[in-house]
Amino acid sequence: MGGRNRLFSRHNHRTIRGVLLDMDGVLVDTEPLHCQAYIQAFRRMGYTVREDDYYDHWTNRGGGVEDFIEKRQLPILKDDIPPLKEEKRKAYRELLSNRGSAIVFDGIEERLIDFTQRFEGKVGLVTNSRREDVDYVLDITGLRGYFSSVITKDDVSRPKPDPEPYRAGGIALGLKPDRIVAIEDAEKGVISAWAAGMYVIGIPTEHTNLTPDFTHKAHLIVRSINDVSYRTLLRLPHVERLASSQPIPYAVTSAAGLASYRALG
Repeated sequence: MGGRNRLFSRHNHRTIRGVLLDMDGVLVDTEPLHCQAYIQAFRRMGYTVREDDYYDHWTNRGGGVEDFIEKRQLPILKDDIPPLKEEKRKAYRELLSNRGSAIVFDGIEERLIDFTQRFEGKVGLVTNSRREDVDYVLDITGLRGYFSSVITKDDVSRPKPDPEPYRAGGIALGLKPDRIVAIEDAEKGVISAWAAGMYVIGIPTEHTNLTPDFTHKAHLIVRSINDVSYRTLLRLPHVERLASSQPIPYAVTSAAGLASYRALG
C-alpha cells in the first residue's frame, strides 16, 4: 500500500498531455481471430490449443509460440516453428479479411477523433502484435490516421509486460511518462504501462485475467471505451490508485477508483 501511495504522489498535479492505446482488445475485436488462427495452426501440426490456453498465455501474459511449446513440452522441432507461425499468419489474415472494418469496437472512432483534437495529435498505439499485422489492421479499418506513432513488437527487444514498449511510446510522443494515460485490456499491458510510470485505465473483457496486477496497477477500471472521455483522462492525476485486494468482477467499475473520481465533481 505504501509503495502505491509513493508512486501516486509522484503524479500529483500533473497535466495529461497524451494517450497511448493498445490495439487488440481495445480498438479492435481481434483477440478471437488470433485465437482461432493459433488453434488452426497447431491443429495442422497435430496438437490441440484450447481457447483458455490462448487467452491465458498470449492475451494476458504476453507469451509467444516458443515458450508455449516449451511450457507444454510439445515435441515440435525448432525447424517446424517458422512454418507454424506462417500458418497462423495466413489463417489470421483470412479471418481478418472476412471481417473487415467490422472488427472496430463501437465508439472507437469518436473517441480517437476527440483525443486527437484535444491532445493536438499526441495519440499513439502500443501493441504486442507484429508490424505487418498492425499495418494490415490499420489499413482495413481506416484507423491509421489517428495515430502519430505506432510501437509494435518488432520495434522493441522486450515486449509487454516489460515496460520497454510503453517507454518507447512515450518517447515517440515526446512526453514524460506522468503526462500520459495508457488504455489497456490485458494484464500484460497494464503491468507494462504501470512499470513505465504512466497512468493506466483498464477495460477488461471476458478474457481478462483480473489478477492483483491488473486491479492494483490500473488507476481506473471502466466497462468500455465509451466511458473514457477527455475529462476522464484529465481527472486521473487526482484519482486514488485502486487499493482493493479482492478481484473485481468483469465489467464492474472499480468502486475505489470511481468513488474518488466522482468526488471531484
